[in-house]
Amino acid sequence: MNEKRGQELSIGTLILIVLGIIVLVLLVLGFSIGWDNLFSKFRITSGSDLSAMVASCKVAVATDSTIDFCQKKKVRVDGKPEEINCLDDRVLRELGGSKLTCPA
Repeated sequence: MNEKRGQELSIGTLILIVLGIIVLVLLVLGFSIGWDNLFSKFRITSGSDLSAMVASCKVAVATDSTIDFCQKKKVRVDGKPEEINCLDDRVLRELGGSKLTCPA
C-alpha cells in the first residue's frame, strides 16, 4: 500500500513561487538602493535620448504648445543625464529655429 503523506506541488505553483520571490527581491532592491541605480545595473534608462527630444519638440511646434515646448525633460546626451527643454541649442539646431518662446 502506498500512502502519500504530503500534498504534491504542481509545476505551475512552483513557477509562481519563484516569480514571486524574484519580484519581491527586485522591489526590495529598488526601494533600498534607488530605482535609478537598479535600472542602471540592468542598463534600463529612465530618460530618452536627444533624437526623441527633437521629435517631441517638433510636435510641440506643430501644435503651438508652449507648455510642452518649455517643459524641461530628462534626456541622455552622450551617456550623461541632462534636463533640457526645446530651447537648448542642440535641439533648436535640429528644429531649424522656432517661433515659440518660453515665458521668463
